[in-house]
Amino acid sequence: MGVFKVTITAEDENCSDGENTGLVVQHALSADYSRLDALGARLAAGLADAAEQAGVDLRINVLGSVLTPFFTTGPVRDYESATAADTAAYARFFHGMLSRGVYPPPSQFEGWFLSAAHTEDDVDQTLAAARDALRTMRRRRPRAAANR
Repeated sequence: MGVFKVTITAEDENCSDGENTGLVVQHALSADYSRLDALGARLAAGLADAAEQAGVDLRINVLGSVLTPFFTTGPVRDYESATAADTAAYARFFHGMLSRGVYPPPSQFEGWFLSAAHTEDDVDQTLAAARDALRTMRRRRPRAAANR
């Protein structure tokens, strides 16, 4: 995120009450958050696509630049549906991502937070690692789970 410096002097008749200061900062922050929202949407869509291509059940809850992937077949809306997710699958995914140089949160129940420091290249690298990790998970899916 950028650094903002706004100077107001008594001679600035249009800014004497600080009214325009908020507009300048608000506009700059709005652009940063719009970019973060776009990165979050791109990461969530890419993870969903990678899981679908790999044949892995994955649902992603996303709000702006914060997301959480859940290894489950249904929507995650509450504590009960979140705790029904396959935490062992998340652990395999987590370790698969680590081995590919991406460091997601270690717990199924933690959010992934994008920051202003993240770039489209970071998202691309994360998605490439996720595609590889998810393909590996499909091959390692236990037969018992497929027969349920």
